[in-house]
Amino acid sequence: MTGGHLGVRRTLAQVQRRAFWPRWRNDVRTFCRRCASCQTYRRGKLPRIGALQPILAEEPFERLNFDLTGPHPRTRRGSVYILTCLCPFSKLAEAFPVPNKEAATIARVLVEQTIYADLAHRSKVLPTVVVRLMVLL
Repeated sequence: MTGGHLGVRRTLAQVQRRAFWPRWRNDVRTFCRRCASCQTYRRGKLPRIGALQPILAEEPFERLNFDLTGPHPRTRRGSVYILTCLCPFSKLAEAFPVPNKEAATIARVLVEQTIYADLAHRSKVLPTVVVRLMVLL
């Protein structure tokens, strides 16, 4: 053998030239399927994915994360999207139904309904974000 991990087809060819025993083809296929190196090898260009980095916050509401998902099935009130707000430090999460994903609609929800309405004085980031979005209103 050459000592490399050749895959099933090439390993079958190498064994056929050098040895014989009953059910040798099944044994080679089984061996190749169980080989950890062969199973973790990926042909082609590797994906350009970096390791995940932790989101660090030193106090509540220092950083706020927002996400917009959808479209979802329309509610009776006409909402199709869900706006979620999360404080990574305290893990406080809120979700709000919104009818569209326009910046003016999202800004209005941030100003009128989210934790911003109660906790704007604690956040270092959110007031500047909302001020920028309020220009669109």
